Amino acid sequence: MGDENKLEKELTKLVKEAVEFRESTRDKEYISNIAHYEGLHWNLAENKSRSPFLLRSDINHLKNAVDLRLGSLFSETYFGELQPLSPDDVEDVETLNLLYKNEWNRLNADDYVEAAIKNGCLQDNGYTEVSFDEGAIFGGTNTRREGSIVLRSLSTSDVYLDPKAPSIDECEYMVVKSKKTTFWLERYKPEWLSQLKEKNIKPITIGDTEDGNIYVGRNYSQSQTDLYTISTVYRKYVEDIEIPVTDDLGNPVIDEEGQPRVEKVAVTRVKVHYMVDDMLLETDEEYPFDEFPVIPFQWESEPQSPYGIPLLRGLTTPQKVANLIESAANQIAMHYSTPSWLVSEESGLDINEVARLSNALGMVWKVSGNVNEAIKQMEYPDVNEQLIGIKESFVQNIKNYAGISDTYIGNIGTAGSTAEGTNTAVNRATVIDNAPMKQIERYVEKLSRMIIKFMTRYYKGETIYVRDTVALQNKYEFKSFTMQDVFENIRYDFTVKLSSRSKSDKNRQYNLMKDLYQLQNQYKDDKRVINIPDLVKAAQLDNYNDMFKRYSNMTEEAYNEKADLMVQIMTIGQVITPSGEPLITAEEMQQGLIDILDDNGDLSVVENIFAQYEQYQTEIAQMKEQIDQQQRQAAIDNINNNQAALEQQMQQGVENMNQNADFEAALNQLGL
Repeated sequence: MGDENKLEKELTKLVKEAVEFRESTRDKEYISNIAHYEGLHWNLAENKSRSPFLLRSDINHLKNAVDLRLGSLFSETYFGELQPLSPDDVEDVETLNLLYKNEWNRLNADDYVEAAIKNGCLQDNGYTEVSFDEGAIFGGTNTRREGSIVLRSLSTSDVYLDPKAPSIDECEYMVVKSKKTTFWLERYKPEWLSQLKEKNIKPITIGDTEDGNIYVGRNYSQSQTDLYTISTVYRKYVEDIEIPVTDDLGNPVIDEEGQPRVEKVAVTRVKVHYMVDDMLLETDEEYPFDEFPVIPFQWESEPQSPYGIPLLRGLTTPQKVANLIESAANQIAMHYSTPSWLVSEESGLDINEVARLSNALGMVWKVSGNVNEAIKQMEYPDVNEQLIGIKESFVQNIKNYAGISDTYIGNIGTAGSTAEGTNTAVNRATVIDNAPMKQIERYVEKLSRMIIKFMTRYYKGETIYVRDTVALQNKYEFKSFTMQDVFENIRYDFTVKLSSRSKSDKNRQYNLMKDLYQLQNQYKDDKRVINIPDLVKAAQLDNYNDMFKRYSNMTEEAYNEKADLMVQIMTIGQVITPSGEPLITAEEMQQGLIDILDDNGDLSVVENIFAQYEQYQTEIAQMKEQIDQQQRQAAIDNINNNQAALEQQMQQGVENMNQNADFEAALNQLGL
């Protein structure tokens, strides 16, 4: 019990230090930045005024500039690539890479990345929390499994960092605040609710505390009751563990007593503590990783601080000044439509009636004496023209400091007269994105590695089904993989190149591909690297799949025709003339094949080969006809000759028979 009380006091002290440090150094900037971005800066205490006649401008130049900048940085997708460190790991890393991308898409992680980028841009840090929901059911028929990784975007105002850390990576602890109702606790954490009731800790009303609820315009009213503020403290501990000693070959080393030798090694562990006020509800000793599950993104790191530098730092004052000048102009415009009047006390006019009816059309006022001494319209005010110029300069400053120049948003002036000038102007305009793009890549790598850690730990032994769309057929194929034990300890490199996925770079790539395609056609380059499907895909047209399918069908027919022509050319190349020489030379056959594979539309060599072959076929047919005629005539002559010989033989036979008959008669006469 004493140890638990000691831990409670330690954690309470850490939470208090983190909250007080951020409140004193960051909260005011958070409130101001979000209020200006949302157009609610007039609700800030220093900007409030009770004048019923003050017209405030709500033109949000700051939001427009920031959204343009963010829009250029956002990519189509953010996942990276796992790369093996050993030839023995290639197959395992390829499988893990496929499973990681499948999980990234299942989690819609791109949305959480963009939320973190926006929070970092507006305030200083953006956060994504990775957790595992043991009761979640995921999958379809016959593929369901229990337990699923969950991502959650954390509001910047709900996260408090270790104030002693010189950078965000060196934080020894962090605190995440969240509001939970009594119903939620009763549904998901009844043991916590029992402890709270036992200690007689009552739920709070929003307004009693400002933990995380700091922004203006949120209407934190007394009706938001029955809430508990849960402080989740992620804290690092150093513990000694025993590990077996192995030799260079990985075999265990045996001591003198014949037992495997072990040694103590200091390792970092993270424990998760849940608190309400000063009360420790639960400590998760089973959290398995040495890193926080809260992944931070910083727009720009700030030296010697765990917090970063937001893009909005320095932009709120120009926004306020520009709006004030616009408000003055609006006020003057209202004076023309709703003029002010000076009413003399001696005129006898009812001031309230004048105020009520002064703008009513068709009104006639009857006064005695000099009318100028009774009621007179106040002269219209005027705005110094220099103020308008100052306002424009402040608006331009907002755009410039946010990185939104004319070139950045597409107005490249005379540089657009040449392709080279266009590319140079675009590259110069977008070079400002290099620094935040690097920060995004670091954040994506940290988030990806944490997701993979959760996958290999909590999906171990599970069968994961990966859905794939068969190209050009709009059919689905499923592949199943088992999350193996080896995946948990495998080491890999991680690369992510977001610069080639950003919208500005996509436009650059499309323009460059279009220029190359035009050059190919202009100079009839034999080696073409860009085709129509490449341009259609680079343009990101919605019906790309249908267009590519039609093109592929046409291309398949063309390939079949080419294959048929190649077979015919190769067959002709095997033909040997009666003189013992080939009909076409090897050089002619090779040139004919090249002619077929080339897409320049010139098939003159092929046509010449077919002409030679047709002529050869004609000559062969004529020769066959002559031979056939000669053979037929020889056969007829042979038949005629055979028939004459047969007739002669028959005649000779008749004569012989006659001779035999005469000989027999003579013998008879002789009595023989």
